[in-house]
Amino acid sequence: AVSHSDEALTLAAIGQNRGNAGLFDVDGNQGRTVKRTDVQWIPQQGQEGQEYTVCMEAALGASTNTRCFVIAVARCRYCAASGDTLSSIAARFHTSWLQLWSANGARNLAVTPGTLLVLGPTYTAKPLDSLDSLATRFHTDVDKLLLLNPDIADPAVIPVGHEICFLPDICPAA
Repeated sequence: AVSHSDEALTLAAIGQNRGNAGLFDVDGNQGRTVKRTDVQWIPQQGQEGQEYTVCMEAALGASTNTRCFVIAVARCRYCAASGDTLSSIAARFHTSWLQLWSANGARNLAVTPGTLLVLGPTYTAKPLDSLDSLATRFHTDVDKLLLLNPDIADPAVIPVGHEICFLPDICPAA
C-alpha cells in the first residue's frame, strides 16, 4: 500500500512482507517531510533455498516508482532471534554449541538478534545421491538431514544439482 499527502514521500512494502515495519518522519529536502519505512523480514525454518520477490513502491504527487528485488534464502544459515544462545540454537538443530562455534570461525561469538550464523557446509547432489547415502557419507542420519532440508520431498531421490545442508559430527559428545 502507498499513501500520499502534502508532497510527502512514503515507501511501503507490497508482496510477501512477513516482518515488522516501522514508519517515522525525518527532515527531507527543501523543508518537506519525507516518510521512511524500514522493512525487516526474517525467514522461517523451512524457507531455505527459496527465493522471494519483494516490491517497493514510492509515490510523490501523481508520480509513482516501483522497484522489485529478489531475496534468496541461503541454506545452512540461521538468523538469531531474541533470547537465542549458541546452546539453544544447537539444540534446535540437534548439534552442540561447540559445533556452531567452530562453524562460525571459533571467535568470541556474541549471539544477538539478527546475528547470522553458519550451521554447516552445503553439498551439491550428484547422480544417484539419496539422503541415506549422504547420511552415511557425512556421518549423520536422515532425520537430521530432513530437519536441515525440509524442502526435500522424496528422501530416496534428490535432484542432481540440489544443494543440501548438513552438519558433520566434528564435535562428538564425550
